[in-house]
Amino acid sequence: MLEILLYGAVTSAVYALLAIGFTLVFGVARVLNLAHGSFYALGAYLTFAFGTRLGLPLFAAGPCAVIAVAGFGVVVERVFVRPLRRSPLAVLLITLAVALLVEQGLFLVFGSEVRNVPAFVAANVSIAHVDLGGQITAFSIVILGGLRSIPGTLLAALALGYSETAVAYLTSGSYTELVSLVAILLTLVLRPSGFLGARAAM
Repeated sequence: MLEILLYGAVTSAVYALLAIGFTLVFGVARVLNLAHGSFYALGAYLTFAFGTRLGLPLFAAGPCAVIAVAGFGVVVERVFVRPLRRSPLAVLLITLAVALLVEQGLFLVFGSEVRNVPAFVAANVSIAHVDLGGQITAFSIVILGGLRSIPGTLLAALALGYSETAVAYLTSGSYTELVSLVAILLTLVLRPSGFLGARAAM
């Protein structure tokens, strides 16, 4: 039970970071960015490249990657998204195209092998004899919590994080992806606005 609580907290924290970014983009810019996960992946790969290929320490590689991805995001918004803001469908399609472009670009540059970014903490952290490591789904969490609700996003991240961890420990890790799918379906049927999201005006 303790392992589920601790690993669930770690998983929920990662999900919350991804989903809050998604929520903030929609809440501030009113853009449903389907490339959000690809931006996250681009940041991870750039951190790897800056750290391992350029020899930068991780504490420098991370900020450099953030700045690079932010610059790329500005270009995407001004060149592709801004001219199409009047059409939500066009924005969805262009951000999907950007996502595919980023993913294929990363595949061509880095290949299909797993690349590991050095951890900020080299050794595992042990809490009550439970070892924790040193460090998209985001869309599911945002739907579950509510597109414009940060508290709802955090609540959904906790719910999915602990649910997936419990399913992995009690059954099999291969079933964890079903948790997000079932959560989306139930939310869309029972409460389309999410846990704490505002209902759309008729």
